[in-house]
Amino acid sequence: MRGKGWVAGAGRALPFVLSLLVWAGALLSGGKGSDLDREILSAFYLGEGADYLLPWVVVTELGGWKALIPLAGCASVYLFIKCRTRDALLLMGLVLGVRILVEWQKILVGRVRPDYGHLVDVTSLSFPSGHAANALATYLALAIFLLHSRIAVAAAVALSLLIGLSRLFLGVHWPSDVLGGWAWALMCTLAVLRFAPPDPRQPGPGGIRR
Repeated sequence: MRGKGWVAGAGRALPFVLSLLVWAGALLSGGKGSDLDREILSAFYLGEGADYLLPWVVVTELGGWKALIPLAGCASVYLFIKCRTRDALLLMGLVLGVRILVEWQKILVGRVRPDYGHLVDVTSLSFPSGHAANALATYLALAIFLLHSRIAVAAAVALSLLIGLSRLFLGVHWPSDVLGGWAWALMCTLAVLRFAPPDPRQPGPGGIRR
């Protein structure tokens, strides 16, 4: 029985460990000096005046604070009104926690953005991608704590992947920045789901139903 418990515990920890390794690899091996980063970005970068530029500008805005903060705020208010205080606090804690920690990382790492023509305005440093991290954390939080749906989780992941790719199309992040942002958001989400108090009203891990 103890052996089975150890295996189950290791299985639950594996996604977190893998995310940590991906984040660390993106931190240590990416950026301006990475030939791989530069080659991948060159393949994705649209360039000024490119066709289909506007749709990707719209997609990238879905990962900005003007979209994410109002969504998370409205969802939290709704959950409070429905007396789902636990879910409201977890949702806002995850969203704000990821956002704050991403900004700290940018300052501590100090990675410069790609030396390509940026197709949207950017002002902060590069690693990790705030759009990638904040989008994944926010949309996952909405799917898990508001909707309790695996379909919503899949949609959240798909939208976050598009938002991260948009940062490459627009030339404002290295691929490792985006990968690091996704990995960081996933680590934080898994940590919250692992250590959050259980919700007896909802079945399954994190209260997610089919």
